[in-house]
Amino acid sequence: GAWKREWSKEQGEAPTETRIVRDLQTPTIFGPVRIGLDRPPLPNATSFDDLDDAQLAALLDQKGFAGTASFKGDVAVWEREIDFRPPNSVDTARLKPQSPTTVLEEGFDGSSELWWSMSSGDGKYLGIKITANKRTEVILTIVGDHFLYARNRRRDLPRRRSGRRCACLRTTRRAGRRACRPCRPPCPGARPARAGGCC
Repeated sequence: GAWKREWSKEQGEAPTETRIVRDLQTPTIFGPVRIGLDRPPLPNATSFDDLDDAQLAALLDQKGFAGTASFKGDVAVWEREIDFRPPNSVDTARLKPQSPTTVLEEGFDGSSELWWSMSSGDGKYLGIKITANKRTEVILTIVGDHFLYARNRRRDLPRRRSGRRCACLRTTRRAGRRACRPCRPPCPGARPARAGGCC
């Protein structure tokens, strides 16, 4: 189906939503997009070169990923195979229908999310995954008239010392132009991602 997240909450906290979250789900392929509610509009930007450091930092907060899903009873497992902000990871949760159009997703870590269906109910969907050399290159997810196309990077980002992939971009200026490129190891895993430096 096509889903909109109404809220999310960590264990012991009140429900809240700080992002626009949409998720497309077929029986085997999925793809969500998560954009901060406070992301500034960027109407004239055509590349990273058009953005200042504050705008780049706002882009670092958004998330998008795609991968494969499996279901056993009321337990779902989503494996991220393409991720805007690696590391690729596996999410597992229990799904509890609340009404014909809402589902409560309960994570095994005590977190939960409430989802509302945007599907037309026609049951039409398509999920395509293209791999090369045991690596996922492209995922296309279509549900009704909604779609998500995810294309992987040419090369994986370098790994942090912790073994996780570095998720940030660092900016450098050469000849008056800004270049965005993945951080190079070592990448201190304890520091938050920020524009203009390593994560």
